Amino acid sequence: MHLHLAGAEAGAISLHQKPGQGFKHGGYIHNVKKKPRQAGGRAEGGEADDDDESARFQANFARNSAWTKPEATDFNTRLGQLEPAFRQWVKNNSIPFDPKARGPQDYDMRGFWKGMRSGDPIAASAIDPNDSRLHYPDYWKTPYHETFSSESQWAAPGAPSWNGQDQLVTPDGQILFDDRAPKGRAEGGRVPGELTEANKHSHQEVGYVSVSPRKRQRCELCTKYIKDGPACKKVQSPIAAGAWCKRFVRKPGA
Repeated sequence: MHLHLAGAEAGAISLHQKPGQGFKHGGYIHNVKKKPRQAGGRAEGGEADDDDESARFQANFARNSAWTKPEATDFNTRLGQLEPAFRQWVKNNSIPFDPKARGPQDYDMRGFWKGMRSGDPIAASAIDPNDSRLHYPDYWKTPYHETFSSESQWAAPGAPSWNGQDQLVTPDGQILFDDRAPKGRAEGGRVPGELTEANKHSHQEVGYVSVSPRKRQRCELCTKYIKDGPACKKVQSPIAAGAWCKRFVRKPGA
């Protein structure tokens, strides 16, 4: 697999991964810089982007805490005087990470950068052939990450591991994530940003109704709607195109 290491001070570096370096496909970074919101800080429908991210992180942590080392409580590397250099690296290389973000993070990007700077062979990013997006090694994934695995430095014995089919599997055989599954509604596949069914909101929690009482607020016009299903990124199925819930956020131009 070809790797592209984005960002040593000397510039971008290309190399080939050596076996056992720990890179896995499920490590897309969700902590990206947010787009400007509408006045008042919330999108139409009353839900902020930060709310979705926080809910996703907390759902991941609730699942992964059982597989986290009991002594692990801090998942963010402190850089001290090196912080400005790290932020410049993020900016110069368009790294998908917001260094100003506060609260829990699903990836310790500072730890990755520190490892890369010191020449750690594990600290290499790569393009995942399954989704053509930039991913990072599991070693710095925190328990807030969707694909937290046994290769994380914070994983306890018995944590889910990757098999030869790019599936994240628990010791009892449960598939938590299938990186090769079509990113539509095929079995085991989810679109980017979609929670697992178990972690989605119930109809009752979001006030879901099968027929929208608002003419221009229907599921099919929402940013969370998945046409191939139909389904929703945040609310449990079944979902109807003409339905509505209080989490509605209008698609741009809809």
